[in-house]
Amino acid sequence: MKDLEEDRVYVIRKVISNCNGHPKTLEKFCEVLNDDIALKTDHLASLTERLATNLQPSLGRISLSVVKMALLENEESLTCEIETPTGTSTLKDLISFGMYVNSLTSVNETLNVDTTLSLIALQHFYASSKVKQSEDASAISMILKRLLDEEFLFEQEVLDGKLFKRFHRNWELLYRELRKNTIDKHSDVMDKYDLMTKKKYQEHVRYLRNKLGSQTDLYEEGRFYDKSAV
Repeated sequence: MKDLEEDRVYVIRKVISNCNGHPKTLEKFCEVLNDDIALKTDHLASLTERLATNLQPSLGRISLSVVKMALLENEESLTCEIETPTGTSTLKDLISFGMYVNSLTSVNETLNVDTTLSLIALQHFYASSKVKQSEDASAISMILKRLLDEEFLFEQEVLDGKLFKRFHRNWELLYRELRKNTIDKHSDVMDKYDLMTKKKYQEHVRYLRNKLGSQTDLYEEGRFYDKSAV
């Protein structure tokens, strides 16, 4: 990677970070980077999607039930059984397989966990939903896809208040689908997945304005915040 430009190295490191240290995922990513287009050309979203689509069978157990458990912050027992495309698996098994990024501890230390999915796994859910998931899973996966694409645009230093508005509109839509309009842990989940909250967006704007010297007015019709906030 020493011959790559700084911006390119950043994209690759970001994908590595999104792998959450899972050995099989990192191994597959190394294989993906053997392709010259993946190494030198793919932007963050397409590189992540390329990796996600190459993660069968390690992510083959992902399903709507698996996604719901993570996004809805349901604390469950390690022995809880979850339906997956390959059959029933326990929560402990799914963590061991790398589906969830939680670290396993002995049963004596903890009986319940609050599960977390990686962004790579969410991308894989979208890819698999296009061909073999239920209608509900396909609808939810499309909303997730829009959210992930918008989040990746923030990483590319897109200075656009309307993007932020679309992002949160899609996030609310996703929660309506998952919770039937019960959105009681919205802020906690935003932080859990390191998504673009109001505070992070304000910091993002300050950073880009300092870096780019931009005088772009982000606060046209449909604005989120007053100019004084940034």
